[in-house]
Amino acid sequence: AARPDGGPPPSLFSSILNMANTIMGTGLLALPRCISLAGLVPGLLLIVLSALINVGTNVFLSDAAAVGGHPASFNKLAVAAGGPALALVTDAAVVANALGAGITYAIVAADGLTLGMPLLLGAASPGHQAWVLVVAAIITPLSLLRSLDALRLTSLLAVLILGGISGLVLLYALPASGPAADLDPCPADRTASTRALP
Repeated sequence: AARPDGGPPPSLFSSILNMANTIMGTGLLALPRCISLAGLVPGLLLIVLSALINVGTNVFLSDAAAVGGHPASFNKLAVAAGGPALALVTDAAVVANALGAGITYAIVAADGLTLGMPLLLGAASPGHQAWVLVVAAIITPLSLLRSLDALRLTSLLAVLILGGISGLVLLYALPASGPAADLDPCPADRTASTRALP
């Protein structure tokens, strides 16, 4: 389906990347700590339960979108279900969710750069405020793009980065005799990054 502005529809590849980026999200980075606190079996059971609830929610949304007609949107479904007042509440919820997700990504990126770049740049690495400005300078133009199709490369980069971080978490979770042997990836005193240094 063509976009409302008359442009071409997003490709399937672009849609899959954007959806994968949205589904994985920064919450993936919290899973190791959550499992370490809940325990392996309860943690995995909670992940499976969350996945089942997510699948059920997506089935309900797909069914509602099919009944609502094409093109489907949260606004259109809210108008059909409860009128313009519900549509306004739904639009506000969608904006709040997107804003929260954007702020979460900005915090994770700025904190990650603040902690990680001194390993590469040493004392020449700027402080936290400078990295916040760098992140803001990158994400502000991206947030003004009118097409989700334009975000396919940033979504691909985000998925690759999250995959790499997940691989590192798995590497440090496995028993090893190398650098991971003395590393507690989720210490209470927040010293995992300093213990990993040579």
